[in-house]
Amino acid sequence: MKRINRLIFCLLLIFATVISLSACRDPYIESGKGTTTYDGVSFMVESIDYSEEHVKLNTKLVNNTLYEVTYGAAYTVERYVDGDWINSMRADVSFIEIAYVLSPLGTNEKSYSMQFADISKAGQYRIKVICHVHENDKPVYTTLTANFTVDNELTLAGYHKLDYELNSWLYEDLHPYYKAGEKVTVKIGKAYDIGFNLYLDGEELVMESWDGDYWQCSFIMPDHPAKLTYETYDGMLG
Repeated sequence: MKRINRLIFCLLLIFATVISLSACRDPYIESGKGTTTYDGVSFMVESIDYSEEHVKLNTKLVNNTLYEVTYGAAYTVERYVDGDWINSMRADVSFIEIAYVLSPLGTNEKSYSMQFADISKAGQYRIKVICHVHENDKPVYTTLTANFTVDNELTLAGYHKLDYELNSWLYEDLHPYYKAGEKVTVKIGKAYDIGFNLYLDGEELVMESWDGDYWQCSFIMPDHPAKLTYETYDGMLG
C-alpha cells in the first residue's frame, strides 16, 4: 500500500509539474504591417522590449503630411479571430488625460505596455490608437493600427527561444533554445566576395574571429526570446 501511495504521489507531482510548465510561456513577438484611415500618417511596431515584468511594444508614429497631428495615451489591443478583430484588453483601463503632438513631417516614438492586454494566446494581434489630423484647423478623426504576431513558446527552466534564418550561412548548427546567461557562439561560413554583419535583436554583434573557413561572433543569451538577423555589405537583408 505504501508503494502504491508513493507511486500515486509521484504521478501527481509529475502531473502538477507539467501543468505549471505548460502555463509558463515565452511571448515571442514579431512586428507586422499597420493600417491608417488618413494617407500620410502611419503607425508601426519598431521593436519589442522584454526587459521589464510586462512586455512593451516600441512604436513609431510618422507624419508625412503638412498638418499637425494630436493623439492621447489611450490604446486598444485586439486579436484576430475567425475574420474579426476582438478586443483583447483585460479590463476597462483609465488612461491619463494628455495630448501628444506630432509635428508636420515629424516622427514620434512611444512605448505601450502589454500589462493590461491579454496576449497569452498565439495569433495575430494589432494595437490601435486614435489621432486627429488638424487639416486646415478642422480635426479629422483618424484610426491607426500596427499589427504584431505572438508565438507563445513553452519555456522550461529558464530557456528561451532563439529565432534565426541563417541556415544557408551557418558553419555549425544552433539550438532553438538557450538558457538565459548562456554564452552562444555563432559561426558563419565565409563568403569571400561580400562582407557580413550579424545582429541580435537589432544590435550589431562584434566579429571576434576571421580565421579559417568562418566568421565568429558570440553573445550572452538574454532573459527573453531573441532573434538573429544579418546584413551583407551590399545591403541584402536576411
